[in-house]
Amino acid sequence: TKTFENMYNLVQSGYRLFVIGSYPHYPIDAEGNEDANLDLCFRLIDRQCRLMQTYAPESRFIINLIYRSTPEFIRAHQAECVKLPDGHVSRPSGASEMFQETCRRITQKLVTRIREQPYSQRIVGYELNGFEDGTFRWWAYNHGKWGKRNEVLVPVDLSKPAEMSFLNWITRRYGSLQAAGKAWSAPNLTAENLPQTSIGSMLFDYGTAVRDPIRSRPASDYFDFRHETMLGLRTDLAELVRRVHRT
Repeated sequence: TKTFENMYNLVQSGYRLFVIGSYPHYPIDAEGNEDANLDLCFRLIDRQCRLMQTYAPESRFIINLIYRSTPEFIRAHQAECVKLPDGHVSRPSGASEMFQETCRRITQKLVTRIREQPYSQRIVGYELNGFEDGTFRWWAYNHGKWGKRNEVLVPVDLSKPAEMSFLNWITRRYGSLQAAGKAWSAPNLTAENLPQTSIGSMLFDYGTAVRDPIRSRPASDYFDFRHETMLGLRTDLAELVRRVHRT
């Protein structure tokens, strides 16, 4: 109710463009709850759009989708979630193909329902976020602990999906693990010690203003891998939204 009151007050102040979403209710849920959960998310969005259509006839909407999951989803898919070096399991891993496919599926379902509503022509865009602050970075990145050197917990994802995805990414970039080991000055680099090599690189330069470009290469590559993975997912979702909303 408070949200609707705030929107009405903004309309009276001359605002015409509104970001509308289902926050704090997240759209990703365990399979058995998925349709019911999406229905709730849709009804929250639909209710706001219809109210604005009534009280602000000239208003336009940006639909906000936050790709966060419920605790039930995390409990049901532990192997697909971020695993930090201390063993802590967090939100779904951006490298998980199952999670990426879930994002695509719920996006198609939600956008299809929204597209069929009488206010769909008022929608000027979609905002696709991974967090409430508008970012779409790797989940659990901010769960790293950056204290004294002996207390550092670097936010490296040690889940199986992330390890396999990073291995494939490194192989594509360098051609082989042997070539990557040469570039990293790590002749004993293997698929098994690949993530730990990246962690060691992050710790080596921790707290320093000047970085060794060779010793920092594993860390730089790891962050490039994460950024490219999330950019790829977000680009796929954006193209999906364009295609479905225009159909």
